[in-house]
Amino acid sequence: MFIRLLFMVVLCLLAAGPLRASESGLNDTWSKVMLLSSTDAISAASFRTREGDHYSRYILPASTPEMKLSEALSLSGWARGSYFQAKSEHSSSPLGGGEMDLRWDTYAINGGGKITFAVTDRLHLHSSLGVGYIRMINLTRLKGVSSADRAILKQNGIIDWWAESLLVSPSIGGRYRLSDDNEYEVVLGVDASWNVQFPLTPLPDDDKQVKGAGIWSALAEYRLKERFRIADRQVDVVFAAQPGGFWGKGYRDMDFGFVHETSAAVEFPLTNSERTWRLRTGVGYLINDMGQGITFLLSLR
Repeated sequence: MFIRLLFMVVLCLLAAGPLRASESGLNDTWSKVMLLSSTDAISAASFRTREGDHYSRYILPASTPEMKLSEALSLSGWARGSYFQAKSEHSSSPLGGGEMDLRWDTYAINGGGKITFAVTDRLHLHSSLGVGYIRMINLTRLKGVSSADRAILKQNGIIDWWAESLLVSPSIGGRYRLSDDNEYEVVLGVDASWNVQFPLTPLPDDDKQVKGAGIWSALAEYRLKERFRIADRQVDVVFAAQPGGFWGKGYRDMDFGFVHETSAAVEFPLTNSERTWRLRTGVGYLINDMGQGITFLLSLR
């Protein structure tokens, strides 16, 4: 529905006259697509709406071991790279005559540091600051559209453009862990962040306004410890439920304004001479009132 709404905005603007995205909110919509690529709080590996819009996303996150600053404080680092695609095929050209395959590809890389405070052995609070780079490319394709109409669409910023932004993302959150050393572990968590985009290049109407939006997520995770072995490594089985969404003007209009993910994964250690990493891989199911999809999980920490 989100991509269809975007297309209707384009249609109305072209019918009314020259595109003025700062008045229509179209640039705000594009900035929201850019923000979707930069966070893993809302996972969207493969998601299709009932109206036929399709989203694909690939994320590779990683984190460093925690470094003790004091008895209760620790410091760690994190990084992730991602690719995000939003598309809707076979829409009629807003100028009539021909079709448009709407598509936006977004690439993002970001990272930062996280400070964790151990209130008790079970309750940990954390605060993080991340910075990143986002590049979005409009790859909308036209079929059966005249050269004159193509020129109008390009002039109005509907096709053939790209944009870049810097992202600054402060966040806070907490985790509560209840564990049996040999059998299971339960983790409950909440996170909230504010994400500010600083455009490096203007969107189609030369708007370089700084934009911000909030993201929240919750987590309920159940881990069965050392259920079986693979290649002489003890393997944990992890089940998780993670709802999440945006807050900020207009975000509920998006297909990912709120989404719930349920997942099942296995996690096992990878050890070298200096440290031990834990690799998690599995599958998840995404659902909200707009559509549904599947997530493939892969993380290293």
